[in-house]
Amino acid sequence: MHLLSLLVLAQSFLIIINLIVNPHVFTLAFYDNQSLSYVWYVGGMLGVIFLTGNLVLLPRLGASLTVVMTVAGQIIMGVLIDTFGWFGAEHEPFTLFKVLGVILLIFGIILMNYVRNTNNTSKTHPTFYIWIIVGFIFGFCPPIQTAINSALGQQIHSSVMAALVSFTVGTIVLFILTLIFNRSLKLTTYDNNKVN
Repeated sequence: MHLLSLLVLAQSFLIIINLIVNPHVFTLAFYDNQSLSYVWYVGGMLGVIFLTGNLVLLPRLGASLTVVMTVAGQIIMGVLIDTFGWFGAEHEPFTLFKVLGVILLIFGIILMNYVRNTNNTSKTHPTFYIWIIVGFIFGFCPPIQTAINSALGQQIHSSVMAALVSFTVGTIVLFILTLIFNRSLKLTTYDNNKVN
């Protein structure tokens, strides 16, 4: 129940901010002029994927390796988005400093995993390395989400409304996933024919 309260509070805050800054976004005329492309939906979904992915990775990789692998994925994807101008991002050249940064990042990951393996006397299960790759891929989500939300903000001329759209989509996706996977959450129906 606490999570639901926090989501309602955050949603209310974003709605109030938009009512103050962008009251026109709550009119039908605003939506008549919009093309509801993928940028309206994908940003919020990526946020849920990233947060849920961290919850899945933490017991399998530990806190430090989960953070390192997801941050590594974020850095690599951020460099790719900048270099190729994906999702409408401004193109930035792939400089020597970026090359050096990526090399140091890879070296740091290898070193951290080596130190972890030398301190661990038990044999590492092969699926552990699969989870490392999965963590790296989950790290792609935040930079893609940021680029997509930025593209949405430019399309609708409001970063505050883009935040509301992304948060709303994420909340809906999270609620649907909770209904599907949380077995303790039950929906009850009312039977009019049943007399108490």
